[in-house]
This record gives sequence, structure tokens and C-alpha cells, in this order.
Amino acid sequence: MTVLQIVLIVIVIPLTVINIYNFRTARKNKADSERKYAMVLRNFNLYGHLLPAADKRIIRRFVSDQGNNYLVCIEKAGNRVFIIGEDLFKEIRRDPSLKAVPVISEGSQGRILSVICRISSDETPEPFDIVLGEKPHKKSFLGKFVIETAQEMCDFILSDGIN
Repeated sequence: MTVLQIVLIVIVIPLTVINIYNFRTARKNKADSERKYAMVLRNFNLYGHLLPAADKRIIRRFVSDQGNNYLVCIEKAGNRVFIIGEDLFKEIRRDPSLKAVPVISEGSQGRILSVICRISSDETPEPFDIVLGEKPHKKSFLGKFVIETAQEMCDFILSDGIN
């Protein structure tokens, strides 16, 4: 064996081990994500009789940075909004006082500590929070993505579901 072959083997073996580790980790994360989404769908099926018929609703899925799934269902007639999570089922009546705003907690050095979609109305005594960002993030791609997800969720809740 030449020196070049030995150097290449020394480089290739650690890269192979790292790739195998990444493959196994990705498979585990995918299985966890599918399990969490299955829990949301179980709740969706459990409370399905309370939801409007399929042709009278619009559903959109949102995912937090921790992998928690939320289904937001808007009744096309515009009377109610349903939020379904792993251990969550919330029905919100739509009225002119309904507000949904993203709340962003920022820490030192431009870090985003948490991102919440806060929903309130005159009908509810306390605001209802949906946590979409729990991990501290820099204002990088992932941090901006979590903020955009919270903004999209708030806009979707306030929309009539058509746009």
C-alpha cells in the first residue's frame, strides 16, 4: 500500500462512520415525527364529528421547532376555527374581536428565545398560546423560519381561509 492509499483510507473510514450515524439519526427523527403526526391525526379523527364537513372546511398544518404538529381548521362559512394538536383540541368562535398575533421573546445577542402565536378575543377570558418556537435560535434561517411560521399561522387563523 502506498502512502496515498493509507491517507485516503484514513479519511474515508471516519466519513463512512459519520454518514451511517446521520442516516440512523435521520431515520429515528422521521419515525418520531410520523408518530407525533399520527397522534394529531388520532385527535383529528376523535373530534372529527365536531368539525364541519370536508367540503366546508380548509385545513392547514403547522409544525413547531420541536416537531409538534398542529392542524388549523377554518370553517368556510367563517364562524369557527379549530386548532388540533397532540393533546389539544380548541374551538374558537370567530367574531370581530378575534386577534392572533405572534409574540417573539428576544434575548441578548439577537437570540430568539421563544415564538408564540397568541389568540384572544372578547369571548375568552384569557389569551390562548400556541408555542411554535421553544429552543433559542439566532436570527438565522431557522429563527426566521419559526417567526414566519408563527406569522402564517396567525394570518391563517384571521383569514377567511380562501387566500
